Amino acid sequence: MKQPLVCLLLLVTAGCASPAPPPPPAASDEVKAEGVLRKANQLVAGGDLDAAIICFSEAIKLDPTLSLAYVNRATCYIFHGKFDEAMADCTRVIELDPTSAVAYSYRGGIYDELGEHEKAIADYSKAIELEPEERESYSKRAETYEIQGEFESAIADHSRVIELAPTDAWAYYDRAEAYDLQGDKEKAEADFARARELGLED
Repeated sequence: MKQPLVCLLLLVTAGCASPAPPPPPAASDEVKAEGVLRKANQLVAGGDLDAAIICFSEAIKLDPTLSLAYVNRATCYIFHGKFDEAMADCTRVIELDPTSAVAYSYRGGIYDELGEHEKAIADYSKAIELEPEERESYSKRAETYEIQGEFESAIADHSRVIELAPTDAWAYYDRAEAYDLQGDKEKAEADFARARELGLED
């Protein structure tokens, strides 16, 4: 099942020094940034993504190290189809926090949207390395493997999702589709049946 996307572009220039990190924000600015971030999140919850983007940008201006503001702004950009902006935000998060699995997973989703599936797989794999029990990255990587025709790898990822969530009906449905694409009708039907047993309607 294709799942909705959510997202970042690492610019590496050979022979050039890395950009200097921004100076730490003043304590008062950090507090202000957190308040603006909360307001932005409320706007997202209310569906006003344009106003949320403005607020996330204001929070980032107050505190350029506030990684959560970049991640959430990237999500808004994705819903607007602004993949370059979302890519840049996700990459900025990775620069600020190389252990951010969500940033790699989101960026992988953007690469998929842009048809750069090998880069997507690399980012999903990094996200899985960082958070090996996070199901979404396995599911998204499996979908990309299917696009690439790598059905064994896709099935392995779907199976890992089932290991992590044995009662997830959609996980069985997704693996059934992979088996079906591979041509293994018997295993596909068994997984479709299991998905129905778990409450997934046809």
